[in-house]
Amino acid sequence: MLDDTSDDGLRDGQARVLLVDDDPDYLHMLALAFERAGYAVHRAPNGLEAQEVLRCMTVDLVVTDILMPESDGYELIMRLRRMSDPPPVIALSGGSDRLRMPLPQLAVLLGAAAAFEKASGLTDLLAEAARLTATRNAPGGTRP
Repeated sequence: MLDDTSDDGLRDGQARVLLVDDDPDYLHMLALAFERAGYAVHRAPNGLEAQEVLRCMTVDLVVTDILMPESDGYELIMRLRRMSDPPPVIALSGGSDRLRMPLPQLAVLLGAAAAFEKASGLTDLLAEAARLTATRNAPGGTRP
């Protein structure tokens, strides 16, 4: 029987995703959804800790909340853009209506590949994650 896992514990073709959110319940729910969808999941509670994770490993996708203490999603997006081969970013916001600001659209203007309101549900988020990781990992594929 062939072993389809690599030395780092990943199954062949398994994409790594870094989930960043200061709400532990939402972060846990996201992690479960991405794990069930077949992703290797890493977590960070804010942008500063996400940057530490990214110093230690490469990921295929970052999914980040926008409004967080210490270092928000906008700052993380801008820092990722300075990398030589940054992973694509999906930005999430739960505060647009409350603040009456187009937070997801601002994230896209700053460099996020996609953005969603948290209330949008997981189906569209997971579909976009699959599209972005497939494009990134395709042989000779383009980076979003």
